[in-house]
Amino acid sequence: MYSMTGFGRAAMEIDGRKVTIELKSVNHRYLDINMRLHRTVSFAEDSLRTQLKDNFDRGHIDVYLFYENLREDVREVSVDVNLAKSYFEAVEKIRSTIKNKSRISALEIAKMPDVLSVQTKDDDEEAIIDLIGQTAAAAIEQLLLMRKQEGEKQKEDFFEKAGQLGISLEQIQKLAHTVVDEYRTKLNQRINELLSDTSVEIDQNRLSTEVALFADKSSIDEEITRLISHLQLLKEILNKDEPVGRQLDFVVQEINREVNTICSKSSNTEITRNALEMKNTVEKIREQVQNVE
Repeated sequence: MYSMTGFGRAAMEIDGRKVTIELKSVNHRYLDINMRLHRTVSFAEDSLRTQLKDNFDRGHIDVYLFYENLREDVREVSVDVNLAKSYFEAVEKIRSTIKNKSRISALEIAKMPDVLSVQTKDDDEEAIIDLIGQTAAAAIEQLLLMRKQEGEKQKEDFFEKAGQLGISLEQIQKLAHTVVDEYRTKLNQRINELLSDTSVEIDQNRLSTEVALFADKSSIDEEITRLISHLQLLKEILNKDEPVGRQLDFVVQEINREVNTICSKSSNTEITRNALEMKNTVEKIREQVQNVE
């Protein structure tokens, strides 16, 4: 089991090129990748996005990529010869006009605007993509490790809470068989109290009918059966070696539905108390499931 929360960082330098990648992940219903790349390496976005999709199923992932070209040949100086010649000719014209014998040097010409310019050479995109891929793999490994460690803790907690649900359900199951008999006894006692001063006899057929109607209305046998099945499915899902967040979300919703039905049907204080405890535990599970991949 993997959590959707985590952080991974890696930096690599090969042949004068340095890449640093940071990955920050939080929970999200689907896989949502937010790239933050400088325009100089925007050509690597598709390959990096594919690499992330191959490793993650859900979660919002912020990707920060920093690239530095530290190679000595990264820049070159170019000369605008025609512009330099124009400057020289203009200066010579001025010199001859004012009859100045001093001549302008090449260094002075070089200092003229736009004669010299520093340009960044085109980089090797294939080499950069390869370096980004290696760096991303290391950052992804870190992120996966953190998400797995967090996921294992969540898995242990889910099993513990599933055990709590099972204990409460066992109590409800034991009490469910006594509800109808308790209702029959209380109804009989109440009728006897009301008729204690009269000679009217209790209509046993009518009493049986009322008890049968109550039993049908308040029966939670089906809900208990489905809950037993759902809890078993919950444990099976927790042991799967694959992303299970969506499956957990579904089965927890079904558990919550059955528990709510028991609460609405129950006329027994202890059953209601146990059902409310289950509801509280289910709500805690639901909150945690939102962060499971």
